[in-house]
Amino acid sequence: MNEKDLKVLEQYSLNIDKTYRGRGSYLCESNGKVYLLKEYHVSEEKAAVIAEIVDSLREDVSLLADNFVKNKEGNYISRDRDNVGFILKEWCSAKECDLKNTEELMLIVKQLARLHIQLRKKEKVTFISDAKTCLAEFDKRIKEMKKIRNYVMNKKGKTEFELLYINKFGNYMSFAEDAYNGALALDNSDNFLCHGDFTQHNALVSEKGIYIVNFDKCHYGSQMEDLYLFMRKILEKYDWEIEIGEKLLNSYDNVKQLSVNDRKELYYRFMFPEKFWKISNHYYNSRKVWGIERNLQKLEKLNGQMEKRHKFLEKLM
Repeated sequence: MNEKDLKVLEQYSLNIDKTYRGRGSYLCESNGKVYLLKEYHVSEEKAAVIAEIVDSLREDVSLLADNFVKNKEGNYISRDRDNVGFILKEWCSAKECDLKNTEELMLIVKQLARLHIQLRKKEKVTFISDAKTCLAEFDKRIKEMKKIRNYVMNKKGKTEFELLYINKFGNYMSFAEDAYNGALALDNSDNFLCHGDFTQHNALVSEKGIYIVNFDKCHYGSQMEDLYLFMRKILEKYDWEIEIGEKLLNSYDNVKQLSVNDRKELYYRFMFPEKFWKISNHYYNSRKVWGIERNLQKLEKLNGQMEKRHKFLEKLM
């Protein structure tokens, strides 16, 4: 974003007192309130649906979220002279969670459970898409991993990363296929609204409580996707510490009880070597010599966490 983007603010009925840069956005102060302006690449129709979904969360007073602001024309999307879309939101005085603070992490997971309860009450609406089931995701990723394996196998003069990749590929593919075979028996009938990008960056801690923000990627699917994404990010940082994993699961379960099917889905999502798949894709899509060392470091770290990850999986079931 640049200074000319601030011209978009003229389309709103606000007297802006101050602006300053945020992460890929501008923060604006007006009459004691804070607003966030950022580019928004969705249609007006979808923005209106997301705004309605977020607004409906107020039925549970404990749920705090970022609220969309309409412009003078009554629209959520404002466009600059280059026809780039922008959204303005009421923002919160909050910070990203402290990853070293397990109490905060448990509060966030409880808030996710409350969010899921509220989202399950929503009737299906248009402009919000259906996500792939974890089975369909696994199938697509397994095919991609095999394609990349074949590419590496056919290379001459393999790098240290490529040699390690081939050496470990069979182990990771075995986990991937076991996860796929297990997911075949899952009940995929649950199809509810999910946040779609539930990471520590989108759960902000304030004196009022936990704000859940940025519903841009919300979709219909299994809500276990949200819980899995948050837990995987945290557990990777905690080196798959079993106690942390159990605390997070129990925090969610105490608010919204996990079914047998939920636990099985989480088990197979954690079993699937998503990080290995991501490293594979990053390597294959960049194909740059300067990135090989970084990929090697990531793969070595992943290999080092394998035993602890398996012990966590044993506890999960």
